[in-house]
Amino acid sequence: MTDTGEKQERMDADRNALQGFEVLGLSISQCILAIVEGKVPEELVVRIEGGTCFEDLQELGRQYAEKYWKDLAGPALVVFNRLLAARRISQPRLEGKEPPDTSKGIWRFRPLQLGTDELQDLLAISDAFLNMPAQGRDDFIDILPQAGLQELVLHLRQGRLAAFFPGYLEKTTTLTAVQIFGLIRERLKEFFREANPQHRATIYPALMQILGPSFRTYHVQSQQPTSGVDSRAPQHSRVGPPRPGPSRS
Repeated sequence: MTDTGEKQERMDADRNALQGFEVLGLSISQCILAIVEGKVPEELVVRIEGGTCFEDLQELGRQYAEKYWKDLAGPALVVFNRLLAARRISQPRLEGKEPPDTSKGIWRFRPLQLGTDELQDLLAISDAFLNMPAQGRDDFIDILPQAGLQELVLHLRQGRLAAFFPGYLEKTTTLTAVQIFGLIRERLKEFFREANPQHRATIYPALMQILGPSFRTYHVQSQQPTSGVDSRAPQHSRVGPPRPGPSRS
């Protein structure tokens, strides 16, 4: 297969893996820039809501190109106009509603609100995890550290992952911690094997935020050369160590 063919195959796999995921942008200027810079896939952005109140959105685009997008004004305007034509840009204030609160980040990836770097990392982890063979995911779940399992239990007890594990409290009332952890592992395997894309996308962001740190370590280690493997061969991984410093929003 040619390099072009391999690249297209990977892109198709990525799109299929993230099928059904929807991201809501909360800042027209910053979200457009993140899309243009390749940090967030445009096709995942269902809509961008701005805190502005422009009657003429074309004028908004012109002003933002000069003030915020600058050297990237050309491609930014292309993305802006494409989203505008698709009615994927809105201004709640024009409808008498409150503008979006961006204090926790400029992206809403239900039920999470994240900065661009945080969202980019979570999408990279999601891409790597969902593109793994089913057996690879099962292997990771089998060695999921106790800390990750305990956090899942905490969320389940508080009802924040009820859609992931319906009837959790009733099913675990008389079980020991070891039995509960085993039940959760089996439910994780079942969920990733059987959930349809829309159902998976509804639950996945919060679930993967919990599993993400453990999976990042597992994935990076799995890419390291082992005995009997030519260490000169390139090790491909789209999931690296966490980004240093606070995330930009």
